[in-house]
Amino acid sequence: LWTIDEATDINHLVNISSVGYSTLFLNYPVAIPDGVAAYTANEIIDDKWLNMQEITSGVIPAKTAVVLRGDAGIYNFALSNEPRTVVEDIFTGTLYKQTITKESDKYYVLANVDITPDDGEDNKEVGFYNAVSGNNTDEFINAANKAYLHIPEASKTVFFGFRFEDGETTGVGE
Repeated sequence: LWTIDEATDINHLVNISSVGYSTLFLNYPVAIPDGVAAYTANEIIDDKWLNMQEITSGVIPAKTAVVLRGDAGIYNFALSNEPRTVVEDIFTGTLYKQTITKESDKYYVLANVDITPDDGEDNKEVGFYNAVSGNNTDEFINAANKAYLHIPEASKTVFFGFRFEDGETTGVGE
């Protein structure tokens, strides 16, 4: 005889690196832990900035792809029983490790890349960069429960920085 019990204690651990950012995409709502801010993006500004909007409710809705910002560490995102409506967002995500075929669209993933590698200085900038897997430019692999940016038209932009509500930015042209 089988019994089905309601799942009441589901957690998802996220590592925010020393860069201070990560992404998350889950199919259930989770509480945002102390020390972490979660952001969606609702538009692209000047073909180079993602307009970042903080989720202030304390809960990331199910199936909402977000960028996380916080100090380096491992954070516990616990199941929330507070249902929330999916937030309108230009990010998307995968629930399992998935190979994405690019076709004519453009795809971007969170990275910290030296934007001027030939000048001999460390000029790393956090943002969403054109997604590639090694030498293969036709597809990329997105990790489980991670967000990415899909632009459904050909774009020449290689990098999108963040523009936060307080005016702070990341990326070229700060």
